[in-house]
Amino acid sequence: MNTENMERLYQEIANHVMQIIPEEWDKFLLYSEVDEERDATFFLLLS
Repeated sequence: MNTENMERLYQEIANHVMQIIPEEWDKFLLYSEVDEERDATFFLLLS
């Protein structure tokens, strides 16, 4: 994947996170994993 596509995806992820987390936050840590059998996403808000 080229850099331009990755930057676009990062921006889309940030926009979605801002919509689903209504609280005030300065940073968030996101871990997401997808494979053929399962998927998981975790995040931590830092203020």
